[in-house]
Amino acid sequence: MNEASSVEELFDLYRKATAEYGYDRVMYSSVTNDLENEQNKTPCLAGNYPEDWIKHYVENGYIQIDPVRRCGPFAKRPFTWQSLKKLYKLSKKQEMVLSLSEEAGLHGGIGIPCHSKKGELIGVGMASSVKGTEPEEHIGKLHVLTTIFHTIYQTLSEKNISQNSSDLLEDISVLPLTSREQEVLLWSMKGKSNWDISKILNISEHGVDFHVRSILKKLEVNSKLTAAVKALSLGLIKP
Repeated sequence: MNEASSVEELFDLYRKATAEYGYDRVMYSSVTNDLENEQNKTPCLAGNYPEDWIKHYVENGYIQIDPVRRCGPFAKRPFTWQSLKKLYKLSKKQEMVLSLSEEAGLHGGIGIPCHSKKGELIGVGMASSVKGTEPEEHIGKLHVLTTIFHTIYQTLSEKNISQNSSDLLEDISVLPLTSREQEVLLWSMKGKSNWDISKILNISEHGVDFHVRSILKKLEVNSKLTAAVKALSLGLIKP
């Protein structure tokens, strides 16, 4: 995905990657705009849900009551569609939307919230076209794949695709990471906690926290995972 030159190519690679875990149906769309505008439309940025379901969904105004879209903005981590029944008091119409989505061939649904640096909330809904998929089994890996996809999508959509490599290098020059920040980020990518990194680099845990905050600020992201993905895509670090 880091080598994708267009959002279309990127989404195709992402869709193929999620399909390997049984999730061949994906919808990547703006949730913030939907909540603000309250319009009966699907603010889809990229997706391959069944066309007949999308048509039925829009025509019947399900976007106004869909619990995945209504409850998703309050989620801080990925969730299964079915878990919403336990977490929230859904109306009969909301439960009906979940049931109808399964009848339309969207099984084992998962929701993944993503945030853009401008504060916009992007939601990813994904499901399997066949029954029997266990969402809890793959939700962690699908979250990582989605974070990578979302970060690169945001980068590609903000840049003119016709930019050459020299333009990109000029842009990178305004986002330098110090050698220590690169070390911290690389160890974070390997799953090390801030405490672990402090022992490896022989600095205080407070010092690691300081470097992490600096990294997040420079890359304009809100998590170490997203920072690592963005740094890789910009060539600021090498694994």
